[in-house]
Amino acid sequence: MSTPVTLDFSNGWYIDTAPGSGPAKAAAQELAEHLALIAPRSKEQIGIRMSLAYRDQATDGFIWNVAEGHVQLTGNSERGLLYAIFSFLSQLGFGWPGHGPDDRCVPAGRRFSLPEACAETPSFEGRCLIIGHHVFLTEHEAWIRWAARNCLNTIFVHTAEEGLALGAAPVHQWHEVSDAVRAQCSHYGMTLEVGGHGLSRLLPRALFDDMPDAFRMKDGKRSPDHNLDPLNAQGMAIVRDNARAWFQQNPGADVYHLWPD
Repeated sequence: MSTPVTLDFSNGWYIDTAPGSGPAKAAAQELAEHLALIAPRSKEQIGIRMSLAYRDQATDGFIWNVAEGHVQLTGNSERGLLYAIFSFLSQLGFGWPGHGPDDRCVPAGRRFSLPEACAETPSFEGRCLIIGHHVFLTEHEAWIRWAARNCLNTIFVHTAEEGLALGAAPVHQWHEVSDAVRAQCSHYGMTLEVGGHGLSRLLPRALFDDMPDAFRMKDGKRSPDHNLDPLNAQGMAIVRDNARAWFQQNPGADVYHLWPD
């Protein structure tokens, strides 16, 4: 078992920042924001030294080591460094059970007993928060921050192209906030996914009278109510053209969803 080490923040703290943008920068910012809640930052290099580093790997794993007066936090990647920060803060007693500004747990005191080392590798490569309601999309900034602090690495914005849908946000609302969501996902190194049940609308229902064979069979007859016939070349050509336009209207995502009905 790891030997406990006592950290005393009474004399303050300072951060040796790892170079990098996006998640590495976010890691330093999050660490500074949280430590400031328990002790002031040193104006000079005195107190607890917090050293941040990351390797050039593609995984979210990390390790942190604690010695008297020094903490070394190292991620397998920039995003791994971000999760090392939140793991360490959790050991201090910080927590983020909710996404609101008052939903953060802050430890009392300035002295902490911690294990001398902690190494973690996530069991699941992808860990996703789905934003699937117009109210949740309105609060996207708080939800993305909450997801990062709880070591999720993917944001999926489930959109509905028209009408009301259960578990989806209107696509026009997504277009209004998409730039801000993309920027925040980049800041935290999040994979961004967008879309939903949009496949059938790529073949407009108004085309049924002119080209019924492009639509699905239902009880032995062609029907325009859902989906389409994937074997109809004329219909699939229209789907491809409309899909190309849809991708151009929704730039910047890492993964797109176009589900059948």
